[in-house]
Amino acid sequence: MLPGSEVCTTIEEVGSTGVGSLTIAFIILVICGCCFLYKAVNSGAQKKYYLAACFIAVWASLADFAMLAGQGWTVTMAAVSSSMLATWTGS
Repeated sequence: MLPGSEVCTTIEEVGSTGVGSLTIAFIILVICGCCFLYKAVNSGAQKKYYLAACFIAVWASLADFAMLAGQGWTVTMAAVSSSMLATWTGS
């Protein structure tokens, strides 16, 4: 095991208040994404700004849904063996 390498053993779960907050945020972001898409279709010169805002709102709603469903990314810090380190460094 290399100095400073650790193994992450904790996983955080969303409580009941968090589930309610994420649900409300998800619904609001989906509605905002739909509104921005509607404005983008019906606008002329500012179409690219509404599409960018729509993309951001939809992307954020997908992230909220992933957290709500418990499918968010889990980062696991694993120990790097000396043979893998030798392979990476070429020695």
